Amino acid sequence: MDMKELFEKMQERAENDSEFKERLLKNAKETLEKELGAKFDDDVKVTVVESTPEHVHFVLPRA
Repeated sequence: MDMKELFEKMQERAENDSEFKERLLKNAKETLEKELGAKFDDDVKVTVVESTPEHVHFVLPRA
């Protein structure tokens, strides 16, 4: 699964499953691996944050 597909699955599930969303925000890497079948190298850090009206997040793709 590529990152775009993983992101779409993660986003859809988080919108419809508040318990998944809580787990995702607490431990993104473990949740994505266990529940969506994502694969990350051991040295990869995965962070998921939630934007709010007061705090908006933008992520730049790597060059």
